[in-house]
Amino acid sequence: MRQPNHMSLVRHSPDLLAGLPGADLVARGLEDLGRGETESIEALLVLMAAPRMRPCGFPWLKEPADPSPELELRLYRRLGESGDEAPYGTYNSLRATLSSFLSALEVRANRDGAADGCPP
Repeated sequence: MRQPNHMSLVRHSPDLLAGLPGADLVARGLEDLGRGETESIEALLVLMAAPRMRPCGFPWLKEPADPSPELELRLYRRLGESGDEAPYGTYNSLRATLSSFLSALEVRANRDGAADGCPP
């Protein structure tokens, strides 16, 4: 069976993201990944979050090829390349937003019974 791409799953599963903090960033990251773009800021965030997202309703997210520290370095580098004048502050802000998204996703998945090994 053919796996749907990330973008089609975002369109067909808006309830997975709706109302979660940072959902806009995650949706853009999923869309970028669906187009094969793995180096956008948003795509890197999703790749970093993939291990925690998979058991919470995103089982189709693949394991990142690079370990998390490499993804974090790539994100920081990408922020610097984008012309961000304060990449450290932006990086910390994005990480905090991602953490809030993941916490809210885990709460929702456990509440709705959609969790398959999703941490409580």
